[in-house]
Parts: sequence; C-alpha cells; structure tokens
Amino acid sequence: MPVIARRPVIITGGGAVHSQAGDMIKSVAELLSIPVATSISGQGIMPDDHPLALGVIGDNGYHHHAHKPIDEGDTLLYV
Repeated sequence: MPVIARRPVIITGGGAVHSQAGDMIKSVAELLSIPVATSISGQGIMPDDHPLALGVIGDNGYHHHAHKPIDEGDTLLYV
C-alpha cells in the first residue's frame, strides 16, 4: 500500500553536510515543496533565507517555528 505524505519534513544533520548532499537535498525539497529543518551540525544545508528552510531543531539551537511543522508532520525524512 503506497504512503501519501500530506505534511512531509526533511531533517538533515552533520552527515549530510559532510557528504556534501546539500545541493541534492535542496533540489528534492524544491521539487516536492518539502520544508527542511537541520540539527545544529546540519546548518548550511539550506540557506537561512530559503523559503523552505525551517531552521535548527533540537536543544542546542532551538527555533520554535521549526518544531511546529515537525510536530504536525506526517512523514519525517532524516538525512
């Protein structure tokens, strides 16, 4: 049975930065209109002023506005 995400969110960390996956993540996010949140070590994957960038999640760089879409998301893709 296929899964249809209505409120997906991409969450990236330091591994995505280390593997230089930023362009690919940004392309997928833009193609599918999926917002992107990062851990503190994932900062830089998306420009902070990008319309799909949610900001940093987690205790180290908490941004309240970033947590709301994650709390309400029905599919979380960790990269």
